[in-house]
Amino acid sequence: ERVMDGVRTVHAEAQAGVRTAALLALAQLGSPDLSELLAADFAQVEIVHIGSLLKGLAQVERKEVPSCVSQLLATERATTLVAPLLDYYSASSKLFNDEEHLLALIQLACQPATDGSDAVKILDTLSEFDVTVKGATKRALDALRESSQLKLRESTLVLLARSKDKGARRSLLQAFDERVKYSPASSSVYSQRGDVYYLIAEYQKAIKDYKTAISLQRGLASKGGAHLGIA
Repeated sequence: ERVMDGVRTVHAEAQAGVRTAALLALAQLGSPDLSELLAADFAQVEIVHIGSLLKGLAQVERKEVPSCVSQLLATERATTLVAPLLDYYSASSKLFNDEEHLLALIQLACQPATDGSDAVKILDTLSEFDVTVKGATKRALDALRESSQLKLRESTLVLLARSKDKGARRSLLQAFDERVKYSPASSSVYSQRGDVYYLIAEYQKAIKDYKTAISLQRGLASKGGAHLGIA
């Protein structure tokens, strides 16, 4: 309490990194106006310093912080902050189980202004943390299921398949099942289907396909795909 006013003065008068450090100090100290300070900095401070701020906030256990970050997700600036936002949520992974935050992240991925590769990062991160989408969060992905961007569509289907969406699973595997049917002696098609099984967390089926791929190589030079996959 004795230093709060001094740190607040530094925050108000300093520039760039010092301002960010002062705000993080206020967050740690428990400033009663933290929500207002965060909202103001999220709206005004340069993008690069917001990234540093988000990284620091992941270490702050204050109930105001997640709410302010969720509000940031709904702003136009969020489309340029995907990487630091994902760093924040990865460090605060319990928020992935909060429907409000999960829906805000998926809506960010669906925004036309969000770069396709950034949208893929959002969806792949959710899959990596084994997030289950259902209800409103699942419906929010409808716009991406048929995306013209192949990688974006695949990442969407992977997330849905991991959430037990049978249609998404079928869409992912259908082409590979047909390749296996018509080229049963090809090691590469088994290795590729194993990769899909791995992505949707069907690990025993992935192992089976990788083993089949390895057995079909018959001593031929291997690029290591199936060996790496089974490892």
